[in-house]
Amino acid sequence: MKIPKESIPDCYKYAKAAYDGKITADEATFKIHEKHGIKVGSAKDYPKLFKVLISGEGSLWGLSSYTYDCFLDSIYKDYGKVQLDKSLNTLMHLIKKYEGDKVGSKRKMRLVYEKYIKLV
Repeated sequence: MKIPKESIPDCYKYAKAAYDGKITADEATFKIHEKHGIKVGSAKDYPKLFKVLISGEGSLWGLSSYTYDCFLDSIYKDYGKVQLDKSLNTLMHLIKKYEGDKVGSKRKMRLVYEKYIKLV
């Protein structure tokens, strides 16, 4: 199932709320699932992605470059340049990891990275 782009800002909102302790990750997953019809297995990736981008720990792939773009834009607005820089370091680590593990490049992900690295 292709996730509608209009859903991604809301996914960020719920993922951030889970990270901030306002709701649990399971509640964020359920809200994303209920509100946007995203399968639970896919909905759980959004709180995980937020945590990975903020903390720099763990890894997650399989989400669209649009999702990464939206999340990074919101992270920049919500947390500023220092956190964006940390999130971009995490993103580049993921890009290199997955380019090394799989055949092919992550060109779209690199374009997202290049868009935001100019801000820090």
